[in-house]
Amino acid sequence: MKEYSQLQKIFYILLIFIMLSQFSGCIGFKNISRNELPSFQSSNYHYTIHCKNSKYPIESAIISNGILSGKVDFKHSYRRNSIQVYVSSDTVIKINKGNILSIPLESVTKVKKSKFAVGRTISVVIGSSFTLMVLLTVEMFLQLKHY
Repeated sequence: MKEYSQLQKIFYILLIFIMLSQFSGCIGFKNISRNELPSFQSSNYHYTIHCKNSKYPIESAIISNGILSGKVDFKHSYRRNSIQVYVSSDTVIKINKGNILSIPLESVTKVKKSKFAVGRTISVVIGSSFTLMVLLTVEMFLQLKHY
């Protein structure tokens, strides 16, 4: 069986942490109140309505007279810059024949805003790449030293 040096063990442990940091994602989530929803009425944000049995991605969300409405769009699944709206029950969601979904704001139980974090993404990629290069250089040096 091959004997590993202490430095090699540290190297492999650091590689595991680098891999785990890559899986953390580059999307940030923030809980917001339902009173803050109107401030996110723009084409930069996409809404997804979550209920107990299903979820509905909607586009062109409008908040008017205490009702959130928008066209249901199952063709697209939005992950970046989205508003996740959770409702208390499936029965509060109304969908008409034009595929327009509407829910009263008072039935909203939780709202999460997700936003693509450009700075975090760049720092994770650069930091991981630099660390990986240093660790691989040390590993190559150790391998050459044994010959």
